[in-house]
Amino acid sequence: AASEEGAAEPAPARAAEPSRAAAERPVVDPDNPTFGQRMVMTPEGTDEDGIPGMPPAQKLVIGLCLLLAVGGGVWVVLSNAGVV
Repeated sequence: AASEEGAAEPAPARAAEPSRAAAERPVVDPDNPTFGQRMVMTPEGTDEDGIPGMPPAQKLVIGLCLLLAVGGGVWVVLSNAGVV
């Protein structure tokens, strides 16, 4: 039984070949970006100093961090005052 198990070798795994359509298709379609691409890509316009605009996702993250920081500060002040 041991010799039969050693004789049966597994077939070699085929390497995943990328399809031609996937290789030819651009990762970012400049004419039709997805929602995620619009959220993380820098807007086209720049301000008067030449600094590019901030992506919307970055604005959301900064806003949430500021909101959490203010909420944490209020919590600390109220808990030290004995209100909470």
